[in-house]
Amino acid sequence: MSTSGDIKVLIVGAGTAGLMLALLLELCGVDYLLLEKKPAFRPPSRACVLSAVSLPLVEQIGLLREIEDISLSARKFRIKRQDNVDGLVGELDASFAEQRYGYPILVMPRPALYNVLLSRIPKNKILLGKRILSMSQSDHGVLVRCADGSTFSGDVLVGADGANSSVRQNLYRQLYAVGTTPSTTLPLPMSVPGHVSEEENRPECAWSLMGITNPMDRNLYVELNQPYSDFVIMMTQKNKESIWFMPTANRRLLWSITTPIEKSGKALCDDGFKASEFGPEAIAEMCAKYQHLDCPYGGTMKDIFDKSPPHLMSKALVQEKVCDRWHGGRTVLLGNACHKFPPSAGMSDNINIVDTLALANRLHELRSNSPQEVRAAFELYQKEREPSARRALQLSKQLHSFFTEQGLMAGLSRKVNLSRSLFGGWDKTNDLIHKDRPQAIFLPMVPQRGEFLRQDPKPSSIPRRSLQKAHPGDV
Repeated sequence: MSTSGDIKVLIVGAGTAGLMLALLLELCGVDYLLLEKKPAFRPPSRACVLSAVSLPLVEQIGLLREIEDISLSARKFRIKRQDNVDGLVGELDASFAEQRYGYPILVMPRPALYNVLLSRIPKNKILLGKRILSMSQSDHGVLVRCADGSTFSGDVLVGADGANSSVRQNLYRQLYAVGTTPSTTLPLPMSVPGHVSEEENRPECAWSLMGITNPMDRNLYVELNQPYSDFVIMMTQKNKESIWFMPTANRRLLWSITTPIEKSGKALCDDGFKASEFGPEAIAEMCAKYQHLDCPYGGTMKDIFDKSPPHLMSKALVQEKVCDRWHGGRTVLLGNACHKFPPSAGMSDNINIVDTLALANRLHELRSNSPQEVRAAFELYQKEREPSARRALQLSKQLHSFFTEQGLMAGLSRKVNLSRSLFGGWDKTNDLIHKDRPQAIFLPMVPQRGEFLRQDPKPSSIPRRSLQKAHPGDV
């Protein structure tokens, strides 16, 4: 084997997971190239919630102060009903998180987070307008082909391209072709056309309309002048439907409306959704449907919509699933490409970031780029992270039901949980989630914080990557 050369990682998708992986690889010295299909950066216009699950890593890479500057810490979760916005169904304390786990719950606009991450990544390492059409892989490397005719090669391909991942669909087609069938995948557009399992016929899906307002008038919206964020969750009269309000820095309001989809899972897999269902007309139609509702800060939802610029509003498909297969050959999936959570628990970005760290640690530890070494690294990555993803999905579903379920039994359950503190009632699940607060093994560890201590990994003995390349004859 030769002793020269490093591994080359192709990252597809410049979302939270893709950007964070690029930053971590930059820090540990692994060569990479980030390919983004959009011709310009336009981060999703939605909230990002980071907690003690991911903030130790944020502190470790030196970004905690910048993240705090663009955020507010969550203090309370206030639950109200749409037909009585002045009343209060119940209230949850969010300040417990800092005492127990060492970090507050921080809420910020996602575009602001993207700007912080982008500021740390060299511009020449990101290529825009690169929509992946196909990929091929062998024992010696991977090759991706883009819609503009360009091709890129590397040793490892990371699909961080979201719920509609083209990398995942190409990978699963290859697995089906050789008889390796993922037993369950995500519902379309998160699976392979023509291959629908029984479990996929019953996906949980919802529409979510999200937005970010301009800075609000401090005299009209006095609650937004506080140095903390009190979430308001408004239950509508429709089961499993809710409206969220999350104050953030600079008197901006992050909001979302989530409503269940009536289509069956089979219809989703057969028909999918047209692009027009996510476009400006679909956003305007959904706004018109809810604009008459009272706003807990005064006025109606129309006032909130009017204060949200069109480019800071979006409509998305919310899905709930964890893929069974996260890798194949030299290709590995990351973030929303391999799991999706309902937004109620704010777990998505936290789990995506920690998944990214686990993958970066495994890539840093590779001793060669042989297919055996790469496969072993990917297997260990999934073994480390899949249980946490499934626990996060369980907690997200529980919280989503808590905030949105209607009916007598749901009301009684909510009352019991509120009386003994929701999070206190689920300490076991929360502690399991927060046990997984890993650190980058190639950077100095940050101090332990809080009552519930994390389990730190053993620091790497490799300060900076220097891989042995496998010659064709060695494979």
